[in-house]
Amino acid sequence: MSTNLSFLLFFVGLLFLFLDLYANKRWQFLGFTLPITPWWQRLKKVGWTLIVIVVANFVFLFAVAGYALSKL
Repeated sequence: MSTNLSFLLFFVGLLFLFLDLYANKRWQFLGFTLPITPWWQRLKKVGWTLIVIVVANFVFLFAVAGYALSKL
């Protein structure tokens, strides 16, 4: 993996991490994380947004790992 691609993935992953933190705060405010609601109903409410953010977190982790490996 080239260094430029590592930097690009790293910063895109960082952006998604901040979006993830913002979305988690918003979901708690909207009441999606209430313990009364089962997780499958929360998944229906959040839908594809949750799946995209989980995938973005994995992209962030792989980008950090790729950047660290490129520095070795």
